[in-house]
Amino acid sequence: NIYVSKYWNDLFRYGNSFYYHIVECSMDGCWWDYLNKLDNIDIDSFEYLWTSDKPEYMSNYRYIFFKDKNSLYATDGEWGIKSFEIEDISKIKMLTWIKTSEWDSIWYIFDNSKDYYLLSVSYVDDSISLAKMTWINRNTFEYLTWQYARDKNNYYFIDYDGYKIVDWVDRATFKILYDGSAEDKNYKYTGAEKHKK
Repeated sequence: NIYVSKYWNDLFRYGNSFYYHIVECSMDGCWWDYLNKLDNIDIDSFEYLWTSDKPEYMSNYRYIFFKDKNSLYATDGEWGIKSFEIEDISKIKMLTWIKTSEWDSIWYIFDNSKDYYLLSVSYVDDSISLAKMTWINRNTFEYLTWQYARDKNNYYFIDYDGYKIVDWVDRATFKILYDGSAEDKNYKYTGAEKHKK
């Protein structure tokens, strides 16, 4: 057996197959566990990427990310995996991760040396999706804090349905506040929405 990840829900290799092991637990104890064989994973090109963190109230699931020569894979928090086809998959790596203050969603930014991809995970409904960040200037892109990022052209707010441009930002005075909102000399920002001071 090859022990790949390290948490409640684990990824194992046995022979030429991978298995996803889930234990359902709460403060009252564990009442079932489940072993799911993962088909179509290429053993020779398999590479483990990341095991996500989680909110404290979600004791059962962590998301595991890995790849092979064909796809990027993410365990879906329950029974199996979701796969995403990405150009130049051999170069893909995880760049950073971003969470909401309530821990109800986490975003992971992946990089294949050509484009950035935003993988969105919702702990509310266990949904998971991937989108190319087509507007980003990758040479100047910088994640700031909370859910804000920027490049030479724009400031961005990363939200449930992807990422949004924050319009009319004064770059010289823009700052992110302790509560996750932001402001510059002209406006206060809640997410990507601006409000006149």
